[in-house]
Amino acid sequence: MGYELLSKLFYKDPDCYEQRYRQRFDCELSIKLRIFIHGNQVFFTTPIEMLNKIERIFKMNNNVNIMAANLPNIAIEFLVNKSLKDEIALTNNIEGVSSTKKEIEDAVFNQNTNKKARFKGLAAKYIKLIQNDVIPLNTCADIRSVYDDIVLDEIEEKSKPDGKIFRKEIVHVFSATQKEKHRGIMPEDKIIEYMNTCLDFIKDESINMLIKVAVFHYLFGYIHPFYDGNGRTSRFISSSLLKDELGILLSLRLSYVIKNNLKSYYKAFDICNDKKNKGDITYFILMFLNLLEEAETDLVYKLNDLSVRLNYYISKLDRLKMEKNKYNLLFVLCQNQLFDDTAVNVDDLSNILSLSNSSIRNLLKELDKENYIIKIKYGKKIGYSANLVKFDELP
Repeated sequence: MGYELLSKLFYKDPDCYEQRYRQRFDCELSIKLRIFIHGNQVFFTTPIEMLNKIERIFKMNNNVNIMAANLPNIAIEFLVNKSLKDEIALTNNIEGVSSTKKEIEDAVFNQNTNKKARFKGLAAKYIKLIQNDVIPLNTCADIRSVYDDIVLDEIEEKSKPDGKIFRKEIVHVFSATQKEKHRGIMPEDKIIEYMNTCLDFIKDESINMLIKVAVFHYLFGYIHPFYDGNGRTSRFISSSLLKDELGILLSLRLSYVIKNNLKSYYKAFDICNDKKNKGDITYFILMFLNLLEEAETDLVYKLNDLSVRLNYYISKLDRLKMEKNKYNLLFVLCQNQLFDDTAVNVDDLSNILSLSNSSIRNLLKELDKENYIIKIKYGKKIGYSANLVKFDELP
């Protein structure tokens, strides 16, 4: 990024430092918020670099939409399901919260049962995103509701919110060497005031949504409204806001791209928290847009690769000259194997193909005899997946 940091200019050219700050802050194109960092009002500018990034992101997103539209609907459903599980695993991992593949699958697949499962609330909230349910973000109570739904059950009793909405005591953020890096805003009335400012900012239709998401993401971390669970809550809210602009596939890759760029992600927080940066958060916005651009680039590559592989296996399938139902079942299993990593059970296959369970079982028996499928036991159920090795051996 070519954007010159005020915190660097402080050492590089002290005489120019204050003048550059005033130029940026007083510029008619700078946008200011009623939030202060070390006594300096938060603001950001919109350099051409930022506008170019936003344009590239939306252009790539058009490519993603075209590529997704050319894939079978069930393949996209499988990919969304895989992305959901990855997002839950990675948002936990970023915070050092251990979660196994089985725990996450239990959380996702037991939504309609009374069975308790770790991360069930977190999974339920992301599933609402996928289903296009409205997630209100109008008041501080809405923020608390999101927090309660996704992380409250995973938080130790001593770290649960103890204020009217948020926390009432001080909270510290430490480095790996136990050096204090940041203190969350205090008291709770100030937290509420600042969070309301952030929510009002999100509603400002004159500002590009990608910029608003980046600003909100940074300020949520700076305010630090909860003792624990801020990161997971902030990433979910960011994903929720991004979904309406860039679609579900991109919104479910936020934790993935942050995890791959943790050093630069945390560095951007540190830079904008620095007193010498005088409330300028432009750098964080540029960093966040970099993450989105990388996520889009990776998604284009992934969809292209999956499309090529799917066409390869379709050509193999076509050579088998199978009867329709048998072909369709195997085609679904091929898509599942390529786009997801969880085998499909009889009930799911019955729903997907609109065939009775007994018909599905009969077809599976035939395919099993011919070695075209793999049976996978998970819990009390048996799942089925395509044996792609067998396909690779076909002429």
